[in-house]
Amino acid sequence: MEQVLVLGGSYFIGRRIVEALLEAGYGVTTLNRGSRPAVPGVSEIHCNREDAEAMKAALAGRQFDAAVDVSGLNARHAEILCEALPVERLRKLVFISSSAVYPAAEARPPFSEEGLTGPNPYWGNYGLNKIEAEKVYAAQMPGQKIFFRPPYLYGPRNYAQRESFVFAHLLDGRPLILPASNPQLQFLHTDDQAAAVLAALRQDTGPLSVFNTGNAQAVTASEWVAACAEAAGIPAKTVFYDSLAAGRDARDFFPFPEYDNVLDVRKIAALCPAKVDFIEGLKESFAWFMARRSEIQFKEQVAQNEQEILKTI
Repeated sequence: MEQVLVLGGSYFIGRRIVEALLEAGYGVTTLNRGSRPAVPGVSEIHCNREDAEAMKAALAGRQFDAAVDVSGLNARHAEILCEALPVERLRKLVFISSSAVYPAAEARPPFSEEGLTGPNPYWGNYGLNKIEAEKVYAAQMPGQKIFFRPPYLYGPRNYAQRESFVFAHLLDGRPLILPASNPQLQFLHTDDQAAAVLAALRQDTGPLSVFNTGNAQAVTASEWVAACAEAAGIPAKTVFYDSLAAGRDARDFFPFPEYDNVLDVRKIAALCPAKVDFIEGLKESFAWFMARRSEIQFKEQVAQNEQEILKTI
């Protein structure tokens, strides 16, 4: 049985990756702070990954065939893992990066793995820090390296205010305010991202491989809201608002930044194409949301912004 270490395996996409690994017969160890319930059947290491000495102590003497880093956010996270992880047997390192690494103000979508990475004004340091983490792993981690750059992930256990934001508005009968530019958005179900990780672990991907992941087709903001409404079985009320002319950030009232975040996914399609039907995936998300609606805390400031904007439309 191959042994896999997953950093950040108790929450959303990390948890789904852990479940998929277990289902495929891997032995799984997770490393996280221990603030969330573990997936049954895994070995747990509770550790602050920002503490270099604690990481060295926690991983000393342990051997893994592969590591999957879901929670790594910056170069220091990567450096600490490279220093702390015994690598005698390690053959693969999978890093969940982000589409935020692409310079959206300079490059035109769809963004390609072969294109430049750089500052993305819509994501700030988040994208830059992911780039630096990729560089550290590429230079310091032995074995095969696989970097995944997903767009917007969705599915059960998504506590981020994205599809749940729409579902809450639908249930309350409140209108959703959409950016007038109606930006294109690309999504991927957590099942498909987990399947891509499994495919990368099973196949010879070469010394360093970078894969964009995502559904083959992007959708506009209004199409996304309509899909959420169809999944929930509740009609949506929408209005468009020219936030650029008003000098507002779209995230003041909408879950995503106002730009076309669309990736070229032909490379991953040859390895492991996305299979989850968009509406069916959103139905799963809605069912999960309905069971846990009280656990999701929405930002009061966004609700206040909506009230202010609706008075002007």
